[in-house]
Amino acid sequence: MFKTNSAAPVTPDENEKITYTAKVSSVRTIKGSNGAAREDLISFDMVVNGVTIQDCLYSIYKKEDGSEGENILFPSEAYTNSKGEKKRKNKAWFPISKELRANIKEQIESLLG
Repeated sequence: MFKTNSAAPVTPDENEKITYTAKVSSVRTIKGSNGAAREDLISFDMVVNGVTIQDCLYSIYKKEDGSEGENILFPSEAYTNSKGEKKRKNKAWFPISKELRANIKEQIESLLG
């Protein structure tokens, strides 16, 4: 017999700020079609507030104005919606501040050597 918890879900107070800490636990280079390691895309795992998120991507791209942009992509999966359109949805996600993004980048660069 299973016991259910009838208590309401715990949600943070709207004025309470949640702090996220992330530790990059491993990094992997991704090889392009020519077999060489890509410099614009790195795969990594991180532990966020005690929860491991595997197969994240750190991406470097060119913006429309020609400057360089950086993005952290979470693991996702493909699905087809009710209109028959192919979409993707994140398997995990949390908000990343500019400061935390910079810290994650530093950790990745350190592990890559």
